[in-house]
Order: sequence, then C-alpha cells, then structure tokens
Amino acid sequence: LLTALGFVLLIACAHVANLQLARAAARGPEIALRLALGASRWQIVRQLLAESLLVALIGGAAGLLLATWLVELVKRSIPPPIVRYVPGLAELGLDLRVLGFAVAVSTVAGVVAGLMPAIQATRPRLGVAMRDVSARVSAGRGSNRARAALVVTEVTLALALLVGSGLLVQHFVRLVTASNGYDPSGVLTMRISLPDDRYGDPHRAAAFFGELTDRLESTPGVSAASVVRILPGDGTSSSVAIAVEDAPAASPADVPYVGHQIVSPDYFETLRVTLVRGRPFTDDDRADSQRVAIVSDGMRRRLWPDSDPIGKRVKVSFPDGESPWLTVVGVAGDVKQHWIEKTARPTIYLPFRHRPRQSMYLAIRATDPAGIAEAARARVFDLDPVQPVFEVRTLEEVYDNSVAGLRMVTGLMVLFGAVALGLAVVGVYGVMAYIVELRRHEMGIRMALGALPADVMRMVIGQALGLAALGLALGLPVALLLGTGLSSALDGAIPFDPLLTGGSALVLCALVTLASLVPARRTARTDPSVVLKHR
Repeated sequence: LLTALGFVLLIACAHVANLQLARAAARGPEIALRLALGASRWQIVRQLLAESLLVALIGGAAGLLLATWLVELVKRSIPPPIVRYVPGLAELGLDLRVLGFAVAVSTVAGVVAGLMPAIQATRPRLGVAMRDVSARVSAGRGSNRARAALVVTEVTLALALLVGSGLLVQHFVRLVTASNGYDPSGVLTMRISLPDDRYGDPHRAAAFFGELTDRLESTPGVSAASVVRILPGDGTSSSVAIAVEDAPAASPADVPYVGHQIVSPDYFETLRVTLVRGRPFTDDDRADSQRVAIVSDGMRRRLWPDSDPIGKRVKVSFPDGESPWLTVVGVAGDVKQHWIEKTARPTIYLPFRHRPRQSMYLAIRATDPAGIAEAARARVFDLDPVQPVFEVRTLEEVYDNSVAGLRMVTGLMVLFGAVALGLAVVGVYGVMAYIVELRRHEMGIRMALGALPADVMRMVIGQALGLAALGLALGLPVALLLGTGLSSALDGAIPFDPLLTGGSALVLCALVTLASLVPARRTARTDPSVVLKHR
C-alpha cells in the first residue's frame, strides 16, 4: 500500500509539475523582463518555489480534512471481530505524527513539483524573450521535452499500478472462489466458554457439549451439529509436536510439527470435509477407550508417502505434558485454516471426549442457518439457563471477516490504480493541448501547403502514442518489480500475468488516444487563413 501510495503521489507531482511548466512558460516574458532588470535567478526560483509550496500546503490541508472523513468511513467498514482482535484499531484516528507526516509530504511534494518548472523558467533567454512569439516557442522546446518526460513518468507509474492492482484482484478472487476443503454455506457457528466453577471437571464439559449437539441435531431444520476447538477460516491455528512410531526423529530440529484440532464425531459431516479413507470418530471414542486420531491427507503425504497410515501410531506432545500414543483410524481431506495459506497445513484431529475443553465452537448445519440462531440459543439455555453464547455468525461470515483486510487492501489498490490512470490521461491531454496550441502557426502553414485535417490529427495522436509507448516500455519492468513484491508478501500471488499486463497497456493506449483526440480535432479544424493572419 505504501508503494502504491508513493506511486500515486509521484504521478500527482508530475501532473502538478506539468501545470507549473505551462504556467511558467506563459510567464516567460515577465520572468525574462525581471531578470533583465536585475533580479537574480535564485530570487525568481525562490519565488516560484514559494508559490508551489503554498499550493502544496493548501492541498495538504484539504487532504487532511478529507482524511478525517475517510478514517471514519474506514472504521465503520471494518468488521467488528477484526476491531476487537487488532489492538488499537478501535481508537484509529489522526494524530500529531500523521499531521507532521502530511505536512512533510506536502512540503516535499511542493518542492518536487515546483523545482523543475522554476529552473526551466529562469534559464537565461533574455534575447529570445524580447523578440517575437515564434522565437519564444522555438526556445520553449526544452520545456516541451520536460513536459513530455513528466507524461512518460505518469504513464510508467500508472501502468505499474494498474498491473499491481489487477494482480491483487486476481489473487483475491482466487482465494474467495478456491475450495478450502470444507463447505461453509449453510453453517451457523457460535462460541461457548463454560466457567470453571461449574465445569472445572473435563468430563462435565464433555457431557454438556455432547448433550447439546444431540439436542441440536433433533431440532427441525438441522442436519448435523458438532463442536470444534478452532473454526476453519478464522485465521487462528494451533501446533503440536508429534513422533511417529518406528520412525524417530534424527534430532530435535527434525521433530515434525502439525496443526491439531479437537472435534466431535459429526464434525466432518457438518463441514462436509471429505473422509478419504478409514472411519470417522464415533460416540464409542470416549475417555476410557483406545486413543485414536484422524490425520489430514497432507499429513499422510508428509509422514507416510508410500504406505497406508491406518493402524499406524503417533505420539502427540501436548503443552500439559501428556504424550499418549494415538492410533490412526482415518484420513480426512485437507482443510485450509487461513486464507493466507497457499496449501493446507498437515493436521491431526483428536476426538473431543479424549481432550475435552471448556471453550469450544459450535457448528450447526441447517437449511436456514441465520434463522436457527434463536433455537440454538434456546437449546443452550435449556441445559444451563445462565450460560452465555458468543460470536453467533455463519461460517461464511467467519471467512468474510478473515479476508476483510485483504479485501480492503485490494479495494485501495484498485482506487489508487484508477486515480493514477485518471491523472495520466489528464496529463496527456494537458500536454498535447498545450503543445498543439504552441504549434498552431506551424499547423496552419502545413494545412495551407496541402496537408489534410486527417494528416494533422494523425500527427498529434501519433505524438501522444509515442509518449505512451515509451512510458509503457519503462513501466513493464516497474510492474514486474511491483508484482514480485506482491508475490513475496502474499503467498500464492502471481508476480506476472502477460494477459493482464497486455490488457492494462491496451487500456492505457486507448485512453491516451481519446485524450489526444480532443486537441487533435481542434487543430484539424484550424482555418489556415486565420492563423496566418494573426501570426
């Protein structure tokens, strides 16, 4: 975001510098006269820089006022769970550091945007400035080259931002449409934390959740209900160290760590996680029965790539010191615990009655998940009238909340790309309109000598497309660098897409053509006799 924002700022500076160049060119006779009367070049440069800084600081002040409104808009758009979990997000606002940064950026932008026009305008051209307009136009070719260079810069950065925002949108679409190994549609979730004073005994907690899921499954409209320690898609995970029987680790550094979940028997049915082989957990997997586990397919590929894991034994080292041997009874499909994962993490599943917990998430598959919320609360209150229920939301909402940050970044990148594109197109229009105005006399002579309006239009549009082509050529490596940065920050993002890059370049070329079409048509309608008469 900082890189993209820097690009937008540079494009804005280039755009303002173009306007300042045109303004300085219009004041050429005044500046030349002041130089001839004894003003030093540094005095003129200082005055022009002061004017540029004043404009920049006024723009910075207006930007701060707009930012105060945008910050409130952003705060209202952030999902409440993210506001709760991210420290300081609830108090988000502008402070003195932000104010100082805005003033500093506005000052630097004013200097950057005003320095080139100030130097260009004060170049010693006294004799030229005192002669006729045509001579001044000829002498202004250097400033035209400067304006052209600024337009090329705008097109270069605009292409990079367009490609970067397009890559980010592609990545976001792939994330939200890709299969995560489970089906979140039609599932209601809620968190229940049982208090120590009434459920300090793990067996009481296990009995409460077991009775609750049984009652929920008998509720009309509910097809399955289960409990799980960590909801998939909410961005959190837990790891444990494991040891494989008959395959000890060579050193402590080689001990494998895998994600682990604690689930009730109907978990895989509730979330529609595929059982690749073996059996699911059953009600017979109790505290006094054989210790069993289900492993994910990714864990099978990692630990038993060439054999069947059913019947194999693994030892799990829990933080409380317990390290039982577990017999693998099933293999489940891979489930992504977080959107940022390129591939699902190897995971081991344990039956809830073997590792009962007081705080668990309830997952309920129903025909109307939102409509079943009150009935689910009622089942909880039937078992314990004073037991609260937290975070009642659908599993789709859980996933949407987890990708809210990426969605916001994607939206901002698209906004930056649109702003950059608009500034680049307006910059091309302004430069071409100014250059055409300076060359009106030349165009009149060309048309008087037989040039057709279409020839003049082609010449103007060709000049604009030439600037755009140079900007696109320079923008390709910049876009590649930006894409590489995105791919390193976001696992699974593509650093380069030829189709997207080519499409962005075509869009820029099309808009540059449209931007240059207006001054080209105005020039083509020029009456040669009028232009030559008012030479």
